[in-house]
Amino acid sequence: MSKLPDFPSPNALGDGRFWSAEFESVDPRKDNAYWWASLTEPDGTTVEFFVRLNVFGPVQGDAARADLKRRLAALAAKGATNTTYLGSTMWQRRRRKLGL
Repeated sequence: MSKLPDFPSPNALGDGRFWSAEFESVDPRKDNAYWWASLTEPDGTTVEFFVRLNVFGPVQGDAARADLKRRLAALAAKGATNTTYLGSTMWQRRRRKLGL
């Protein structure tokens, strides 16, 4: 398992909010994958955070991709991280630049 799909905006949640997720990295020892997610509220306010999903093996085919998208949408809809992971050095620099 290496590169997993990104889900760029806008992905509607059905309640006036939108989400996106950009793949960041994978920890094959724990079968965890991490995405930088964003949630945009109807008023345009956006929050960004990391989310973690357990992913076993490659994501192949439309059904597996749709399941991954559904699982990411559910996490993004919460508007908060579900991990203590802070990201790679590249992501930490990006977060500092954004003031996060």
